[in-house]
Amino acid sequence: MLYLSSRIYVPKSLWPDIRTKLSEEVKKIRVGDPTDTTIFMSAVIDARAFERVRQYIDYGKSASGVELVYGGGYDNSKGYFVEPTCFVVDDPQSKLLKEVWWGGGGVGNGANV
Repeated sequence: MLYLSSRIYVPKSLWPDIRTKLSEEVKKIRVGDPTDTTIFMSAVIDARAFERVRQYIDYGKSASGVELVYGGGYDNSKGYFVEPTCFVVDDPQSKLLKEVWWGGGGVGNGANV
């Protein structure tokens, strides 16, 4: 398995187990005030970054060949918060895999191994 900052490539034969474990671990991530030392993930830096990440999440939710594994929520009512989000993408040419969209999102692509 290769893990990059926002990409994970997993053999399809291992994906069911990894998906379960990954989803369990993500539920433990606390999102909130960065001055709280128990917080693992905070808001994205500004409105521009929030809008960029929101657009990628919305694209992923509506694109064919893309499955939302967890997350997908966002809120800018008090800060620019994005839930930890993961998509599985079938097409290696998808913009979710080809473009960098920093801010709480991850994309997986399964190899036929």
